[in-house]
Amino acid sequence: MTEPTPPEQDLLAAELALGLLDGTERAEALRLCLSDPAFARAVDAWSIRLSPLLVFALTSASIRVRPPYTGATD
Repeated sequence: MTEPTPPEQDLLAAELALGLLDGTERAEALRLCLSDPAFARAVDAWSIRLSPLLVFALTSASIRVRPPYTGATD
């Protein structure tokens, strides 16, 4: 069984999955994905949890949304 992600990292994972990070914060979070498998799993879990909201947002309003995190680096 894997250890839970610390609360601060879980929040960072959610922010990355939502596309809320820019610049240095985004770069650091992406590097963390590459170096910490638990963090990468947390980002993936958030992406899966939040995907219904993204579908709803895209189908119900004309807003600009950053594509969800896919695990690939920029």
